[in-house]
Amino acid sequence: MLLKAELKHIDRLHHIGRQLAVLKRLYQSYESIVDHVLEKQTATMASLANSHIVMTTEESGQVASSQPQVAEEDSLLGVSISSAARVRFVRLKHRIRLYALSEIQDCLDQKEALVLMNFNLIAIKESYAVERLTRITLLLGKVTILFMPVSLMSAYFGAQLTDVNYTALNYWISFGVIFFLSVLALIIFGAVSGTMEGKMITRPVSRVLIDMTKRAWQTKKDK
Repeated sequence: MLLKAELKHIDRLHHIGRQLAVLKRLYQSYESIVDHVLEKQTATMASLANSHIVMTTEESGQVASSQPQVAEEDSLLGVSISSAARVRFVRLKHRIRLYALSEIQDCLDQKEALVLMNFNLIAIKESYAVERLTRITLLLGKVTILFMPVSLMSAYFGAQLTDVNYTALNYWISFGVIFFLSVLALIIFGAVSGTMEGKMITRPVSRVLIDMTKRAWQTKKDK
């Protein structure tokens, strides 16, 4: 992904994210089961009727039942578990939260970060492509501007004017002077506007001068 960012990686990450979400809900269901096991339920009429509560000592001799009877404090909903089992369930719940749910959440967060990073890499790659096309366009424009004065000069020397004679030496001297001035003008324009070749993004001379002035003023102010 870091070497070649493509949209197909997003689909793979989305598929992995769905699998992690299913796994997270599975462990959450385990945690919910443990919570229900450890939760002390309140008594209801149905639970009291089905538990066959043992009454007081005087009344217990009058009640006969073939089903097993439990004490009133143990006749609540759910099962009665020992203290050791309760400790083991609590430990299991903590381990599920620590080693399963937290790791899955970290993987989901990393997946989201990878998706954002992939989009950012694609945007950077597209910006580099646009910058490259811009440089090519600027280069072609500069070449066109460079030969435009020479073309005008050639048209002037090619015109048949009365009482005007030109030699080959005059033509090449004029060609060299105009070409040199065109190159110099393009260099100055590129330096001022920040469109010099050689870097993807260059700073214009005006911006450099402003920054240098600000730094000099800040240095003088600090002194």
